[in-house]
Amino acid sequence: MDELELRRRLVAYFGVVTFGDPEMSDDLAHDTWVLLKERKELDAVLRGERSEAWLFLTARHVFYQALRKRKREESLDLDGQPPPIAPPETPEVDVAAALEFLRGRLTPDEARHLRWRLERRSPGWIGRMLGLTRRAVQRRDKELILKVRALLDRRPGS
Repeated sequence: MDELELRRRLVAYFGVVTFGDPEMSDDLAHDTWVLLKERKELDAVLRGERSEAWLFLTARHVFYQALRKRKREESLDLDGQPPPIAPPETPEVDVAAALEFLRGRLTPDEARHLRWRLERRSPGWIGRMLGLTRRAVQRRDKELILKVRALLDRRPGS
């Protein structure tokens, strides 16, 4: 195998594992090439003394190493601190006014359920209080969210 054929095979291999990202494929092929050269294994590969399985195992290790490096870089900023997690953007809602509007429009069980969810109680805890399974609580969560949205959308001035 000559150098051009080796490079073509590495780029093709990395094209598959990177889902066709040509820039990343080229970078990883280059990194593998450099690693083989540093280990003084490049000549053995070119002469056919190393099997293709060994070559692609080495390439796979280079790929995983790049993924780990990328993950570390994405999780740390320049100071070595994790980036702050921005709260999800939500529209400004007057919660007290919304709850006052909902009072009397929900059944007592629904009101209790909503209050507990706003207190961030777990579905398991709510289920124990209401005598329901966790799955049933999650189903009621969805139904309650739809009902509350519908009620709030019909609220005057919304």
